[in-house]
Amino acid sequence: MDKFTNYVEIQAEKAENLSFCRGIKLLYIRDKVETMLEMIGRGSIFEEYTIHNITHIDQMLKIVEWLIPEKTKKSMTYAEWLMLTLAIYFHDLGMVVTRDEFADRDKTTFKDYKAKILSETEQSEYGEYVKQQEDTFLYQEFVRENHAVRIRQWIEGKNTSNLGEANIVRNEINDILKNLDKMFKVDLAMICESHHKDDIFEFSKYKVKKMYGNTDNEKVNLNYIAIILRIADLLHITRDRTPSVTRKLINVTNPISVVEWEKQNAVRAVGAKEQRNEDGAIDGAKQKDTIEITAYFDGADTAEAYFGLSSYLQYTRKELAKCSEIVEKAQKREGATEYEFPWREIDESQIEVIGFEKKKLQ
Repeated sequence: MDKFTNYVEIQAEKAENLSFCRGIKLLYIRDKVETMLEMIGRGSIFEEYTIHNITHIDQMLKIVEWLIPEKTKKSMTYAEWLMLTLAIYFHDLGMVVTRDEFADRDKTTFKDYKAKILSETEQSEYGEYVKQQEDTFLYQEFVRENHAVRIRQWIEGKNTSNLGEANIVRNEINDILKNLDKMFKVDLAMICESHHKDDIFEFSKYKVKKMYGNTDNEKVNLNYIAIILRIADLLHITRDRTPSVTRKLINVTNPISVVEWEKQNAVRAVGAKEQRNEDGAIDGAKQKDTIEITAYFDGADTAEAYFGLSSYLQYTRKELAKCSEIVEKAQKREGATEYEFPWREIDESQIEVIGFEKKKLQ
């Protein structure tokens, strides 16, 4: 890539000359991250998971373009765009596993995790599947569960040997971000971890006004950035994450992955639903507040994936409600009136099913 075309990255690149950046180059960082993301799914670790490479990053950046209202876009600082862009770049890098790390897995807390999972699933149907698997399956579950903590510690430069020995990856990340101010870097690490935590309501932690320099463009609303990262990640569920050729090549067998792949393979589009006026006509001037899901499930064998998607969207609705409430509190209590989060509902009317009923039998 020679230059950025996405609005989010274009705005973020403007932060390169701010005092806390000391000459970082966003294009260089993106190229390095793209190379590292390609490691996710290699060597049998995460090969059955949905795609987490640079296409996931690009789709999240596109979602952010419509997710943030125009009023808020105009008031966001260069530092905020940079924090958001870097958080999107790095949030999944904790899933990178080297062969050496996997070979040394018994030197970590993985042993305790494995014993716990085997014990908890012993009496279940899923337990039979788990027992039949090699350590590869359980180790990727161990990493997935801890990947947000891993990337936070790596960005902070800390030793994470209890969660997997990753000196090579940590050193690479340290080199990529070496020109970034330490305070900004620590907060970036916190934001990356936040997408797997349930504490973004804590304004004392995710400050609404964090200054990294004396100019207006060096201010960041950490709370809002954490919210946008979380929702953009949740909303990237379209089938570009589950290409059918890849699906056939790796022959997915993990029951969780099968449902996940089929669920996302059915989703054609996720976007903002057009608002209508009192006469029922589309009104482009009205603020959009509903996210529209377009999907197609063909055949009774896709029913489980449909109900998996339905359950996932129910969870996403709850996250939207939580985030809306947090943003409203930030507006009233912290004076962050220019930061808006209008999203209230998810419209499933464009989800089509063939060969089964949408309602589950009670």
